[in-house]
Amino acid sequence: MPANLQSTFDVAQFEALLASRNEPEWLTSRRREAWQAFETAEQPDWRRTNLKGFNIADYTLAEAEVSVEFAGAEGVTILPLAEAIQSHAELVQRVLGSAVQTSRDPYSALNNALVNGGLFIHVAKDVAVEELVRIRYHVAKAGTIVAPRTLIVTERHSSINVIEEISSADFDASAVVLTGVEIEVGDGGQVNFSSVQTLNNNVYVLGSQQIRINRDAQAEWLNVVVGSAVQHVTLEANLSGNGSSVNWNGLLYGNGKQNLLVAPKLNHIGLNTEGQINFKTVVDDEAYAVFDGMVKIPATGQGTNSDLRENALHLSKTSRSDSIPGLEIDANEVKAGHGSTSGQIDEEQLFYLQSRGLPFAEAKRTIVLGFVGEIIDMIPDEAVRERVETIVAEKV
Repeated sequence: MPANLQSTFDVAQFEALLASRNEPEWLTSRRREAWQAFETAEQPDWRRTNLKGFNIADYTLAEAEVSVEFAGAEGVTILPLAEAIQSHAELVQRVLGSAVQTSRDPYSALNNALVNGGLFIHVAKDVAVEELVRIRYHVAKAGTIVAPRTLIVTERHSSINVIEEISSADFDASAVVLTGVEIEVGDGGQVNFSSVQTLNNNVYVLGSQQIRINRDAQAEWLNVVVGSAVQHVTLEANLSGNGSSVNWNGLLYGNGKQNLLVAPKLNHIGLNTEGQINFKTVVDDEAYAVFDGMVKIPATGQGTNSDLRENALHLSKTSRSDSIPGLEIDANEVKAGHGSTSGQIDEEQLFYLQSRGLPFAEAKRTIVLGFVGEIIDMIPDEAVRERVETIVAEKV
């Protein structure tokens, strides 16, 4: 790998992106700063993410196909991000880049330089949206790099339920997704956000997602990852407001030679906040999955109630997983716990199911679906849920 990345992506593609857009100066300036950071950055020391043979110069900038299903409601604005940059400049300027931080690593910098699609969702004060908003980003071609960004801003005492799926065509060569999700939950409001990644097993996924939860607000967050060749995604929930809470669940399922990493960070910043993280991991064949979780409670986080759990199931002797749950506590009036488990499939359960007449493959599938079923059942869209169930069933 080169010491830096300055020669690994064509600057002409970046300049062409800038020239094709009529963007405000603040955004052009941010893009150039991010590009400069990318050019001068060294390769990140990601010991648990295998980027051997990965060269960003092999890809051409494109835009992911975007579809939205939502009948519409008074007080709800859903726009292509490019339009929102013009019509809701102040909100976009405040939220854009809050999760995907240029200083984090070179691929976050590249993400901010190239962001070239996505959606902006705004919910006005006191508006409760019952209908599910369905977003789908789709990578149509191999050899491309896409950088969609989802921004969600809800005002005081408003609520919304959103599912975002990232999918791809079934091509044999590789592609890159620079993903980004940035959400701000207003005081006393609620956001339910489900992120489902069903890309084919030749795609690289690099990115960040963040939810900021203000006073007395709540979030239900679901992360499901069943696709891609390599994924390295940082997830962050900031309980910024007093009395805020998050219930956070997730699933990683890898087989073949997939290398999947999620890094959930839960920051209890306000007083009397509550957070729960519950992830499940399944690995088979030569897959490698990493759960790098952290709960931070600074001195401001008195009255915190927090719990972080991850359970991993290994279906082969050559599969691997690392669970790295951590706690950093600087407050003295808190309740906080963390833990993880990892083990092979239960041979006694297999034997019992086979004794009841199930073939080995079906018995194994029954155990696996029982392990992950509670997470899959949380997917709020039936079609997406069925796609995930099909992918999981084919993996077993």
